[in-house]
Amino acid sequence: MAANRKVFPPHASFVFRDKASDRYLLTPEAVRYLRDETNNVTGTYTPKLYNVTNVTASTTYECHYFRVSDVVHVAGRFDIDVTAGSVPTELGISFPIPTDMPSTFMCAGTGVAPLTAGIYGGIYGDTTNNRAIFACIPSTLTNSAVFFTFTYRVIQ
Repeated sequence: MAANRKVFPPHASFVFRDKASDRYLLTPEAVRYLRDETNNVTGTYTPKLYNVTNVTASTTYECHYFRVSDVVHVAGRFDIDVTAGSVPTELGISFPIPTDMPSTFMCAGTGVAPLTAGIYGGIYGDTTNNRAIFACIPSTLTNSAVFFTFTYRVIQ
C-alpha cells in the first residue's frame, strides 16, 4: 500500500450516499478523523521579531497560518526601520509551530513593502535559531510596512 494513502478504521462508517444529489459524501466523523490524522490546523499568532542585522526597530502584527500535514504556510505584516540604506538587512521571524530547521531551503517566501520604494526581499530558514529570516538590501530609511508569506516544513 502507498505510504501516503489514508486508511480508515474498519469499524467506522465514513461514507454515505446522498439520494437527493446522487453523490457519495463523507460523514462528520470522517471529516474529524481526517483532520485529526493529518494535523490540519489554522490559526493566528503574533510572531516574535529579532532585529538581526541593520535593523533599528521592528513592529509585529497578528499573522495567519495554516498547516496541512507537515507543511505550514504563514502570511502577515511587520513594520521595519533600517539603520542604513544599501546595506544587507536581516530580520528574524518566529514560527507559529516550532520545528528544527536543518537547512535554509526548508523555509521559503518573500516580503515586500508596497508603499515604500526599495524594500523587498526573500525569506529563508535560519538553521542556527530555528526561525525564518527576512533578508533585503533596502534603499530607504523610512519606516516601512512589509507584507510577507512563507512556507516551511515541520520536522516530526
